[in-house]
Amino acid sequence: MKKFILPSLAVILAASFHGNPGWAQVETPRPSPMASLSQDIGFGKVEIEYSRPGVKGRVIFGRLVPFGELWRTGANTSTKILFTMDMTLNGHAVPAGDYALFTIPGKEEWTIIIHKDTSFGGTGGYDKANDLLRFSAKTGNTKDSVESFTIEFSDVTSDSANLNLVWERTRVPIHLEADIDTRIMSQIDKFSKNPEAVLFGSYMRAANYYMEKGKNLSQALEWVDKALEINPESFVVLHFKASILAEMGDSAGAIEAAEKSLAISSEINATGWVMKNEELLAKLRE
Repeated sequence: MKKFILPSLAVILAASFHGNPGWAQVETPRPSPMASLSQDIGFGKVEIEYSRPGVKGRVIFGRLVPFGELWRTGANTSTKILFTMDMTLNGHAVPAGDYALFTIPGKEEWTIIIHKDTSFGGTGGYDKANDLLRFSAKTGNTKDSVESFTIEFSDVTSDSANLNLVWERTRVPIHLEADIDTRIMSQIDKFSKNPEAVLFGSYMRAANYYMEKGKNLSQALEWVDKALEINPESFVVLHFKASILAEMGDSAGAIEAAEKSLAISSEINATGWVMKNEELLAKLRE
């Protein structure tokens, strides 16, 4: 019976692979599924497309993925990464554009490779001459084993994030940062030269940016006062003014602004801002 079944199975498979319309083909999912993710950073976006192989009981780094050898950083085809604005990766400048992400894993650090040729799959055809950039990234450990190779963003702020390569018990973080300061300061410079055309929101955004980045607080306060000239009853702006004055060491002025903000926010039942003002006043009166 076995001698009859096996040749028949071979004939069936051969017929299906040759496109015989009399036989239905069986399709199964990829063992290493494709994935994509994106993250807004600064005024731009980072988009990544990669495949996710699994551990499946194997030893990964140093065995399946050898140390010291070029890796496509995933499975199937090379990992693709798009930057829609100029950024730095671990302090190294990368212009906006499409790239392939290759790595050379090591025990304590990896070599991260940003490669200009995205046209091929895997590492076949890789030419070091087309590298845009190579830099080192330290490895770390995860608390639990991660079954599927994962690329993820963490510690996201308005202008930065960590891009983590995670698999098995290894995590390799890469710090991404966008230069938003140059663009914002250029905008501030333009509106400073034409204050009559500046909108309420622009004053507030400029002041908030100066506050966040620890820039000239006196200038930030001046812009807040300009915003209050446009809308004297804005409890949000008054609270922000109180925060700036507190940072500048003017407790009396901060208390006065916070009390006014508290009165207005209480009158319209803006509960969240009532709480913010009460918390600020409590700190100022300690």
